[in-house]
Amino acid sequence: MKNLSRSLSISLSALILLSGCSGGNESVYIDTSDTESGDNYFGGDISENFSYNTCNKNIMNDKFTFDGSLLYVSGPPEMTVDINSGQVRVFCDVPGCAHKENSPDCLGYNNFWYATAAPDGIYYTDSDKLCLYDGEQKVIFTNDFFTDYEEENHPDAKNDLSKLLLIDNTLYVFGTTFCYTYDIQTKQLSEPFKVTGGVSLAVASDGKKIYTATDSGEMYMYDFDTNEYKKTGDNIWTVQYKNGYVYYVQYENEIPMLYRADTELKESVKLIEDCYVNFLVTESHIYYQNFSDEALGAYVCDLDGKNAKPIQFPKEDPNVVGKAIVPGLLYITPAGNTDKVCMKGGAYEEYIFVIEDGSDEVSKLISLYDYQDPINRW
Repeated sequence: MKNLSRSLSISLSALILLSGCSGGNESVYIDTSDTESGDNYFGGDISENFSYNTCNKNIMNDKFTFDGSLLYVSGPPEMTVDINSGQVRVFCDVPGCAHKENSPDCLGYNNFWYATAAPDGIYYTDSDKLCLYDGEQKVIFTNDFFTDYEEENHPDAKNDLSKLLLIDNTLYVFGTTFCYTYDIQTKQLSEPFKVTGGVSLAVASDGKKIYTATDSGEMYMYDFDTNEYKKTGDNIWTVQYKNGYVYYVQYENEIPMLYRADTELKESVKLIEDCYVNFLVTESHIYYQNFSDEALGAYVCDLDGKNAKPIQFPKEDPNVVGKAIVPGLLYITPAGNTDKVCMKGGAYEEYIFVIEDGSDEVSKLISLYDYQDPINRW
C-alpha cells in the first residue's frame, strides 16, 4: 500500500485550511479603484439555471462545487473560476478587501468546508454546523448527535459534520459515521442515521442507497428501504455512482483496480488496472490517472475501460516565459451540468485544465497562481 499511503498523505494535507481573519501589520485593504467588483460569487441569482446533482464526494474532489460555468475552488483563499471566460475572483465581496489572511471578514479565508452548490446558494459545514451562504452566512442547524464510534475515536470532534451530497432537493449531510437528510425546499431535517463503520473518504448515493469507502479500506452500503447498513468489501478506497452503476477502486497487490457494479453490488466487472482514486466517470467516458509509477499519467477511455488515450497537457505556461507545466497529482471534477471536465494540478495546484468531455486535449488553461496565498502554497 506504499502508493496509497503516499497519495493519501498528499490528499489529506490538501484539505487542511488555515482559518480566521486575525490582525496584523500588513495592509488588509486596497484601493477599490484598482480591483474588480466582487459581484461574481455564489449566491443571489444562483437559483435561476441550477439543475445539477452532486452524487459523489471524496477527498479528491470535495474542494470543488459548480453552478453552470462557475467553479468554486477551496483555498486558501476561496476562489471562483469562470471556465468559459477564464476569469478568476477571490470568493469575497467585502469592499476594498485585500483578500489576505488578516483581512477582516474576508470570505476568501472563511473556510467553506465541503462546499456544495444548490438552487438557493452554497451549503457548507463549519465544525458541528451546517451553513448556507446566499449572499449572507446562515447557520441551518448545529449537530449534537454522535455514536460510540465518534466518542471513542474522535472525542474532541464527535459532533463534527463533513461531506455533503445534493440529489434533487435533498441534501445529505454526513458526520463521521452517520448522516442526516435535509430538504432544501421544505427545510425539514431528518433524524440522524448510521450509514458506515468508519471515517468516510468517499460517499456516493443514487437517492435509494448510500455507499461509503472508509479510511480503513472498508466499503459499506446503506439501504433506505431497510434502514440498515452493511459492509460490502475490503481494500476499497473510493466509490462513485453514475447512471445506474457503482464504480469503486479496490487495491490488489498494491495496484488500484477500477470496478463497475450494479447498485446492489452483486455483480461487478473490472474496467481498468492501475486506476487511482481520483478517477471521474462522465456521461460517456472515464478520466483517470495511474499511480504505479512516478509519471502519474492521465488518461481518458470509454465507459468499458477500453480505448484509453493519454491526456495532452500544455508543456509551458503561455503567460510565463520558460515556465514548464507539470500536471502532477490531479483533482478531477465534472464541470456541473456542462459537457466539460476540470482538472486542478501543477506544482502548486495553480492550474485548472479544462477539457471537453471525450477529448484528450486541454481546451483551456487557467492559472490561479496570482490569486493564491504564497504562504499557503505547498
